[in-house]
Amino acid sequence: LVSSNTNNTITPGINVNITCTATGKPRPVINWLRNNITLRSNNSISNGGNPIIITNSTMGDCSISDPASQCVSSSTLEILNSVASDSGVYTCVATNEAGSDKMSTLLHITVSPFVTRPPENYTVWTSSIVSMHCAAAGNPRPHISWLRNEERIENVTGKILISLTEVGNCQITDSYCTISSVLQIFNTKFADGGEYICTAENAAGNDIATAQLTVNRVLYITTPPINQTVNISETVVLSCIAMGKSWPEIHWYKNGIFLSNVSATNFQYNVSSSFFGNCSAVDPCGTASVLTIINITLHGGGEYTCVATNSAGNQSRSADITINGHQKKESSSHVIAIGISTSLGGVALLVMLVLSIVFIIIIWRRRRRSYEVV
Repeated sequence: LVSSNTNNTITPGINVNITCTATGKPRPVINWLRNNITLRSNNSISNGGNPIIITNSTMGDCSISDPASQCVSSSTLEILNSVASDSGVYTCVATNEAGSDKMSTLLHITVSPFVTRPPENYTVWTSSIVSMHCAAAGNPRPHISWLRNEERIENVTGKILISLTEVGNCQITDSYCTISSVLQIFNTKFADGGEYICTAENAAGNDIATAQLTVNRVLYITTPPINQTVNISETVVLSCIAMGKSWPEIHWYKNGIFLSNVSATNFQYNVSSSFFGNCSAVDPCGTASVLTIINITLHGGGEYTCVATNSAGNQSRSADITINGHQKKESSSHVIAIGISTSLGGVALLVMLVLSIVFIIIIWRRRRRSYEVV
C-alpha cells in the first residue's frame, strides 16, 4: 500500500486530494475511513462540510495465471473547499482474498482565532477594581494578550493581574479549542482610562476585540478660571466648573479671603451657579459657577481662587486679574514694605528734623539783618 500524502496542515477553503495506491492478487478493493468511520462518495464528512468525492481506478490486466501481470488499484479522496470540521485521520484500507493493508494520513485544517466573548465597556470611579473578560477559539489553541495604546500589558504587582484559562484538551481533530482571559486593574486611576484591546493569535491568524474604560474622578475641576488683564470700569467674568461623585459646592476667594468678607471701595460682584448631570452610580455630576465683577476698580485686581468641595474632599484653582497699567512689580513691592516698616517708627523724628532746619534758617537770617544795621 502506497499513499502520496503524509501529514498535512492547511488553511480552510483549500481543496484536498488524498491518493492511495494498492497492489495485490486478486486486485484489491480500496475503502476510506475518517477517524475509523467509513466514508462514502458524495457524503459530507461532518455537519457543515462539503460532500466528498471518491474516484477509483485500476491498472494492469491482473491475470492470475501470469506472474508478471500487474493488479493495481488506485483511489483518490477529494474534499472540496475544506472546512475545520474536515480535520481528522484519514485511512485508506486495501482488501482482497489474501488479506488487507492500510495506511493513514493526518489532515489538520487550522482555524483562525475568533473572539467568542469580547470585553465590555466599563465606567468606574477612581480607587475601584475592574475585571475585563475575553474568550477566543481556534485551532491550534489561540493565545490571548492585552494591549493599551498599542503597548502590551504585563502583570504589575498590586496593580495589574492577567489570568489565562484553557478549556479542554486541544486535539488536531477538534474543530476548535477555547481559551479565556481576565484582565484585572486594581486601585484605578484617571490615567487608566482608555481603549483596551484583547488579541487572540495562532498560526492561522488573529482576531481582536476592544473595550473602553472610563475612570471618573470623585472630584475634579474641569474648567478653571483663567488669568485676565482688564481696564478699569470693565465687567470681568470668571468661570469655574467642577465635577464629582456627588454635587460639588463652589466658593470664591480673593487673595485668600472669602469673597463675602472682602471689604473694598466700589467692589461690586455677584456669583451664579448651575448644576448638571445625574450623580448616578457611575456617572458624575457637576456645578458651574460664574463670578462677575461689575465696573472693576483698581481694588478689584488680585488673585481669585475657585474652591470646589464635596464628600471626597476639595480642590482649588486660581487666576490673576491684573488692571491695565497697574501690573505688579515684585522688586518695588519689597521696597514699599521696607519703607512702611521704617517710616512708621521715624515719622516724629523726621518732622522734628525738618522743623529744626527751618528754625535755624530763620534765626540765621535775623542775626544777619542785625549785623547789617550796626
